[in-house]
This record gives sequence, structure tokens and C-alpha cells, in this order.
Amino acid sequence: MGLDFGNKTIGVALGTIAIGVASPMLTISRTKLLQDIKKLQDIIKEENIKGIVLGYPLEMDGTQGDRCSKTKDFAHRLMRESAMNILLFDERYSTVAVERVLIQAGDISRNKRSKQVDQHAAAFILQGVMNGY
Repeated sequence: MGLDFGNKTIGVALGTIAIGVASPMLTISRTKLLQDIKKLQDIIKEENIKGIVLGYPLEMDGTQGDRCSKTKDFAHRLMRESAMNILLFDERYSTVAVERVLIQAGDISRNKRSKQVDQHAAAFILQGVMNGY
């Protein structure tokens, strides 16, 4: 499972190693940390998830900022609550790349695009790991 953790939402994507393709699943509107984790635990159970790739928001120069600390805190709490291994993956270009692709698709309005970008970013992150980057 790939996750794009943000202040307001969590993008979720699924993929399988055998097929080698990550697909966007949904965007969770964040509420409280434990409620967010419960939603993810439900997905983990329903989809028989074996591992999680979490986008790690390094700054453009490669340094760790405030968002990295928040992401690490979230990762530690999710690992503790779900007993899942979590891999942090550099996500610096995921949202920009996804927005570019969605714009090129042409049929998606700005409003729909903003609702889908996080789950597509999660798929981009997961696909990066599956491709060995």
C-alpha cells in the first residue's frame, strides 16, 4: 500500500509485486490521528496488505523539514498500531508529476483534480518503489 500523508488528506494506493502496477484507491479526509489510522487498518485488513510505502517529503535541496518530522511521527504511530513495516520514500516530485499527468488527461476539472491528486501521488510513490527507484 502506498500513502501520501498530508495535513488535510491521506492519499491511498494499492499495488501488487506480481503485477508490478500501483493504482490509486482513495483519498481519506483527515480527522483525528487514531481515526485516520483506524481507516487505514480497515484497508490493511480488507486488502491483505503486507507492507506500506509512505511518501517522505524532503525539501527540494534534500534536507528534512517540519513535514518530515510529522511524517515520521505518523509512520511510528501507524507501525505501532498496525504492526506493519513502513518504508519511507522520497516524494519530492510526486505531486508535481501527478498534476502534470492529470492536466494532460484533459477531461478532469481543477476541482476533480484536487480531489484525486493525493491518491494518484500515493500510486506514484508506490510505483517508484515497485520499479526499484
